Amino acid sequence: MGVVELSKVTLILPRSELPEATKTLCQFEWFHPLDLEAKTLDPQVDSLTSRAFRVYIDLDELAKNLGIKVEPGVMDILSKGVKTEKEKFIARDWASLITKLEAEANPIIEDLGARVQEASKTKKTLSDLETLEAALSLVSTFNIDLKSLGSLKRLYTVFTIISTKDLKEVRNSLPEAAIIDKPLTRDRNAVLVIGLRKDAERIDRALRSFEVKPFEIPSDLPQSPSEAYSAVRTRLEESSKSLEQLEQETSQLSKKNASRILTLRETGHVAYTVLSQVRKPGELSRFAVVEGYIPKAQQENFHRKFSRWISVFEEASRGNSHQEHIGHGEAAQPVPTLAREAKLVKPFANITLTQGPPSYAEVDPTPLISLVFPIFYGLMFGDLGHGLVLAAFGVFLVMRAGRGHPIRSWGQMFIAAGVSAMIVGIGIGEIFGLGIGEFVHLPFHPLELVERGHERSTIAIEVLKVFLKFSVALGILHISTGLLLNVVNGIRNRRALEVYLSRLPLLLLYVMFVSVLLAFWAGGKQIATLFTSTNSLFLLRDIGIHIQVKLAASIALPAMVALMALMVAGRVVLTKKGLGHGSEGVGMAALIEFIELAFERIPGFLANTVSYLRIAVLLTVHAALLIALNLAWSLGLAALPLIIVGNLGIIVLEAMIVFIQDLRLHLYEWFTKFYEGTGVLYRKIIPTTNYVELEWEEKA
Repeated sequence: MGVVELSKVTLILPRSELPEATKTLCQFEWFHPLDLEAKTLDPQVDSLTSRAFRVYIDLDELAKNLGIKVEPGVMDILSKGVKTEKEKFIARDWASLITKLEAEANPIIEDLGARVQEASKTKKTLSDLETLEAALSLVSTFNIDLKSLGSLKRLYTVFTIISTKDLKEVRNSLPEAAIIDKPLTRDRNAVLVIGLRKDAERIDRALRSFEVKPFEIPSDLPQSPSEAYSAVRTRLEESSKSLEQLEQETSQLSKKNASRILTLRETGHVAYTVLSQVRKPGELSRFAVVEGYIPKAQQENFHRKFSRWISVFEEASRGNSHQEHIGHGEAAQPVPTLAREAKLVKPFANITLTQGPPSYAEVDPTPLISLVFPIFYGLMFGDLGHGLVLAAFGVFLVMRAGRGHPIRSWGQMFIAAGVSAMIVGIGIGEIFGLGIGEFVHLPFHPLELVERGHERSTIAIEVLKVFLKFSVALGILHISTGLLLNVVNGIRNRRALEVYLSRLPLLLLYVMFVSVLLAFWAGGKQIATLFTSTNSLFLLRDIGIHIQVKLAASIALPAMVALMALMVAGRVVLTKKGLGHGSEGVGMAALIEFIELAFERIPGFLANTVSYLRIAVLLTVHAALLIALNLAWSLGLAALPLIIVGNLGIIVLEAMIVFIQDLRLHLYEWFTKFYEGTGVLYRKIIPTTNYVELEWEEKA
């Protein structure tokens, strides 16, 4: 379900034609390259790869230094939106593309790069001048004679400048010396070290270890501290003006060239990414071998495009290991997963990918999530007004974010969740916590969760009971679906023995457990009545299905025992055949299986099923919060600001809480029943781009 069938293709061609074949692969687009473990690099392709990488790295570093955002941030998207038009980059082949790239990128790199370096040097000069200014100010203020400090007979003194972070270590290194310090700048301190003359060598050695030298007025300055201070002040002013002008010019050039830098940077990244995937084309001296996967439906198209070379096709295996072995004696690589997802389904892949992509032989749960996730969300967030606000926020995100941007997917999810909440809101007659019937006439009688009296509104207990039952029923159906998908995965993976001895019995065990649970509830929650009560099963009787408690219990309990015995025996058989989960012996395997079933699986079934009660509980909490907020209407129109702010607060708070709980129901209660998420996503040979579109000239 939702996974495209793939074919493995091996392309064999002369090495000299590898760049041309790579260009054709990019035009074909739907090719997932495999990483061959070859040691030999193709010199021609490797040279092109290195050149592309050099341009990409230089432009990437330049963009960082200039503060150019490679991708807009969330706040930029929300405030300004994202509208980027791809620029076409036309070339005849890879060599001409990279030559053209270098020709356009290098002048920008050299010009702006030189300005960035000059600005960096000027900042360093300014920092040094600020430190020197502070030191000279200190010397002038305290009238320190630097020459006389070194002429003392019994004492050895050193006046120097030390990094603030090193000051503590200097004190520890010279415990017997007196050290007087005064901050000069944020990260520099002026320090006067006073010790005995006999310790002079040790003091100098300790200071040298921190690369500290005695302070001296630079030779290009007047040696009088006051005159030197004035000269430094003048230089500071000149350097500050120079830096300001340089930064202003660089900023103007940066804004002017930002779009071009991003386009060229991405072009370099695309070239490097593509070429690096084919620069190890096997160990044959004259022929190149390129291996990868393509959609099976594209096999004929691939053969037609690459007819001048040799193409060998194999069906991608779904075998027990989920893996295809490539090459000869090389490491196994998993078959990638290419999801077949409709536009309405694709946004919900974000939820699937939180647990990792499905393997090629595994069911992709995204289509089911796209249906169930909004339903659960709407049931927990049911209110026409709040759903409308949530959907409107989703529309806002979709309009702001560019095509393919992750925020656009989240916006689409919010729209689906909001629409679901609106439908549930109509069904229970709620709009911003008020009765819809108070404003418009509905053609049906809603299942009103809130009872509205003349004095106050309260939760309708009978309706709440209906939602509690419905939540449990949804949980049973959802968990059963997960266990059924576990069986399907076993079949797809060709694990027939495991399906019959473990996966299918586990599904039936849950069905029997639920039957006993419903019988226990319908029989008055007493074990003694399980085999005597003639009451109809809980939940089933509400939909017109009448099965007596004693009949259900007499079938389900023995069936549970039999299924558990089958699974214990199955674990033994699987262990003997080397298909178990560990290296334990047969007896230990049986014991472990029994303990897992008795103390983990069956209690887990109960905990998982009861967990779905949160659906009804959160809907009730949502309604209760709005009941409390709407009490403010007793103040009249003066309460309107409070009502608006309160509704927004409840929407934000409840939207996050409901999302987390909805996610929990899928990840912890459902995914754990069938989903492994150990696959590798299918990647086209050419990465997705935001700013550039490669276009190839046809040869005459």
